[in-house]
Amino acid sequence: MAKKNYIIILLDKKWIGKFFQNRFAQYFHGAKKLIDFDIEVIKIFLNHQRLIARYNLILSGRNGIFKKTIIVKAEKKIGFFGKPAGTKTDYSTNIFLREQKLDNLVPRPLEYYQPLRAFFYEAIEGVCLRQLSINRHSQEFMDFIPIVAEAVQKIHCLKNNKIIVNGQHWENKQHKFYLFLVKKYYPFGFNHFKNLIQACRDFKIKNKNYFRSRFQSFRLTHGDLHSGNIFIVNEKIKLLDFSDASASDPLSDLGCFFIHTELMFEHDFHQNYKEMTDKMKLLFCRNYFNRDLSDSDKKIIYYYMLSNLCRIISYASMDGNKHKETMEANDLLEKLIKIGEEKIKTSY
Repeated sequence: MAKKNYIIILLDKKWIGKFFQNRFAQYFHGAKKLIDFDIEVIKIFLNHQRLIARYNLILSGRNGIFKKTIIVKAEKKIGFFGKPAGTKTDYSTNIFLREQKLDNLVPRPLEYYQPLRAFFYEAIEGVCLRQLSINRHSQEFMDFIPIVAEAVQKIHCLKNNKIIVNGQHWENKQHKFYLFLVKKYYPFGFNHFKNLIQACRDFKIKNKNYFRSRFQSFRLTHGDLHSGNIFIVNEKIKLLDFSDASASDPLSDLGCFFIHTELMFEHDFHQNYKEMTDKMKLLFCRNYFNRDLSDSDKKIIYYYMLSNLCRIISYASMDGNKHKETMEANDLLEKLIKIGEEKIKTSY
């Protein structure tokens, strides 16, 4: 099985049927028989390194026939830089949060299947926060920002000694990896992107006094916090995809969420996205800090916004590589780099 492509295995109805036959009763209390199921691919990304798929199960039990949906996330390789596989980190973080009585914030994990580096969890019946922006429901989106901020703050109160520490050493490796991706997949913009990475490094060196004491504040962080990983369920939220979770600076999550949301608003509400972004940041910070932002907070969040923008550009260059013939991907990357250059000009 190890020699066979993990995507083929997880989308093979015969193989996955046998897999679920041995597990459905363990997954779902009261289930007596697996009647049927279908498979739906949600996403294959990062140059076919990762897969997300949905299994729609029809089961029978004491009270008759019922349906359940399982999501699987799998990846081809172990994590970058020798880190554990992202799917394993996702699974273990979900388990940890449930142990800390925060199970209301995450989906129900079912199993981590090591041979395929596959994390199975019960699907969430809800609406992605990102969808509110796509549908131009700006006020409804803003109404959920305080709820998101409070949920993230609860997670940031936790320490998990079993998770990797994402300090300066890892940041340097990440930046080198981003440079590698852009040089390989978007060489036309490499020099401009290299300047963005250097601007990140220079800013941190210039403001090293603000960052020096941050290590003591390291807590559990999500690592990829954006509206696409936040689901609304009965007016509450659940957080998905802890693949990049680590012990890190909590403000890195804020920088990540802010830059992702700003880019989303720029696309969905182009005419007034700056005002909306400022409003979103203010709402989030008021509910997260319960105080005014210090100069230190502003500088650190700015740094993580710029660093996460570099990450977005590098991953977009790899995912966009297969669309070179349309030039659409290159136009997007050029636009993102210009946004980064503009942020450098207006830095704190």
